Amino acid sequence: RYNCGRFILFLRNDIIGFPPNVGHHHQDFGHFVLFVDNQEVIIDVGRNNYNNKIEIFSHAHNTIEIDNFGVIPRSPHKYPYKYSQFSNSINSKKRMDKTIISISTNGFSRLKEKIFWERKFILGDNEFIINDHITGSNNSLVSSYFHWADKILLTKESINKIGLKSEL
Repeated sequence: RYNCGRFILFLRNDIIGFPPNVGHHHQDFGHFVLFVDNQEVIIDVGRNNYNNKIEIFSHAHNTIEIDNFGVIPRSPHKYPYKYSQFSNSINSKKRMDKTIISISTNGFSRLKEKIFWERKFILGDNEFIINDHITGSNNSLVSSYFHWADKILLTKESINKIGLKSEL
């Protein structure tokens, strides 16, 4: 949990790839939940039940896919153990009136050599920035998924900036 100004950010990420033990392990690396003024804005859509596996895949989380693949392979136990292994990191620092959280992984490297993804969250008193940086993915399709709370209105302010308004 990270608090900065009006923002509360929740993250959960494993340091290694898909561990062999039982736990909360599915395609959610990079996933987060964001509250602004104690109101949920970017949400975790949750899982209706354990019979429906569609909600464990990356498109059901606030994360990315490269060429329609998540960081963790679907059904990772069906592949050799090494195929599902990768390294992740998470770091945070305070700089002036901002908190910067950086998460990174080489988990897409099983698809093409040396793909590295870093997601930076920058939280200030009145701004929240997400910066995704991908290296080594020539000619790849990158899909970003964000799940918004009800009553959140999005406005396009520029090619790289989205404005938010709430009906709450």
